[in-house]
Amino acid sequence: MERNNNPTTQDHIEKRSFRSDLAPQSGSDQGGSTVKGYAALFNTRTELWKGYFEEIAQGAFAEAIPTSDVRALYNHNSSQLLGRTKSGTLTISEDARGLAFECKLPESRTDIIELINRGDLDQCSFAFTIKEEMWTDLGQGNELRTILKVGKIYDVTLATYPAYEDATFTLSRSSENAIQERENLKKEREKVSETPISTRPYKQISRLRDLNIY
Repeated sequence: MERNNNPTTQDHIEKRSFRSDLAPQSGSDQGGSTVKGYAALFNTRTELWKGYFEEIAQGAFAEAIPTSDVRALYNHNSSQLLGRTKSGTLTISEDARGLAFECKLPESRTDIIELINRGDLDQCSFAFTIKEEMWTDLGQGNELRTILKVGKIYDVTLATYPAYEDATFTLSRSSENAIQERENLKKEREKVSETPISTRPYKQISRLRDLNIY
């Protein structure tokens, strides 16, 4: 059973991380080195915690890419700025695999290339807000949250620790809020379903219809 959920988390910034095949390229006479990779992967189902799964639908970033001024960071540290889309030192795009990026590193950050080449640095993360999502009941108490549209992309990060790689995930507070909202809506729907339609409060019916669960 699937239900679209109108944006209830679009004001909350969330972070996800993936293991990425980073591809460093040494600098030339024209400037510093560059690094390429994927900040997010499509259709990769990950268990946030027991019974709750999440994946990103293909095309989820299409609306956010042209309207977002994205920063490239190192280890989620805003003081370690590596590039920015506004200045052209960072480019992001969407392909069949996911959210791809290419960052032209500052000439002083040769340590980034060394860490990648040694295998110490192999995680990519991104911060974003959700514009549209869908919840699917998988049965046996399991739920799937599919991110259909991303509202805004804030940053992509080269990280030394995983937060969304296969079985490893660091849950942000905003995700907890989304799950709690989902549980509240389920209880609300169950309560309303036990009440004759003719006696249900109009506002309650309207809320459920707005969320496509009635």
